[in-house]
Amino acid sequence: MVILSCRPLFLFFIFFLPAISASAQFKNGKYDQHSFLLGLLNEYMGYQRTFVEGGFYYQKVDILHKSELNLAVFLDSLFSPLYPDITIANNGAPMGIKLYSPALAVKIDEYYQYKPDFRRTHRGDTLFTGKLRAEKLETRRQKLSLLLGAYVRFAADEKRKDIIVQSLMRDNLVTPEVFADGFYILSMPNAPAKAEICTNFLKNLDCESVQYVVRKGYIPGGHYIIFRPGQNLKELITDGDQLRKHIAAIKTDRAK
Repeated sequence: MVILSCRPLFLFFIFFLPAISASAQFKNGKYDQHSFLLGLLNEYMGYQRTFVEGGFYYQKVDILHKSELNLAVFLDSLFSPLYPDITIANNGAPMGIKLYSPALAVKIDEYYQYKPDFRRTHRGDTLFTGKLRAEKLETRRQKLSLLLGAYVRFAADEKRKDIIVQSLMRDNLVTPEVFADGFYILSMPNAPAKAEICTNFLKNLDCESVQYVVRKGYIPGGHYIIFRPGQNLKELITDGDQLRKHIAAIKTDRAK
C-alpha cells in the first residue's frame, strides 16, 4: 500500500503495476531482500530510531531525498507483499520522503544495536542511533545482498566519480594508481559504520583492490570506498546497474 501527500487512493492505483515489476526485477533467489534493504538504508549520522509512539522516527524504515521518489516507490512495491502495512509520506521538504512500516521496522531492528543519543526530537523524545551488526550477516548471499543495496543507492555515477577523484587527489588522500581501469566508488556521507562494513565485505569477497578513504574537515564528512571488482562481483555490478535503470524508469510525475 502507498500513501503519498493528500491523494492516497489515487496514487495507490498508479503504483500498483510497478509492484509487480519490482518483484520481477529483484532476483529473490539470488539475493536476500532484507539484506539488500540494509545496504541501502540512509545511515547519515547513524540509523536513527525513536521508541515513543507518534514520533518522527518511530516505526521508520527510511528517509529519502526528494530526488529519490523513484527509489521509495520501488521499495514500497518490493516489500508490500511481505509488509502490507508499508506506507510512503512526502511533505515536500528536501529530505521529506519517509517510508514507514511497523512490521518491517521490527525486522530492521533485529540487525541494529541501538544506543541513546545526546540529541532529542522536537517533541523531546530520546533519539537512538543504531549501528549495523555485521555478525547478523553471516552468509555470502547476505553479504552480496547488502553490497547490492549499497551499490544501488550509493555508487557514484561517472560525473560524480570525476568530482570525487579530483577532490581526493587535491587533498592528497589517494594516489593515481588507485583509479585504475574498472574502478567504482561508493560514497556514504557521515556513515562510517556502514562504510566500514561494506569495505570489510568487499575485502572478504572477490575484489582485486579495495580502499576506504575518509575526507575530514568537510560537512558532511566524506566516506568513500574505491574498489575494483573481481569476476564474481562484476555480476553484482551488472545486477545493480539493471536495478538502477529500472528504478530510474519508474514514472512518478503524477505523484509530485
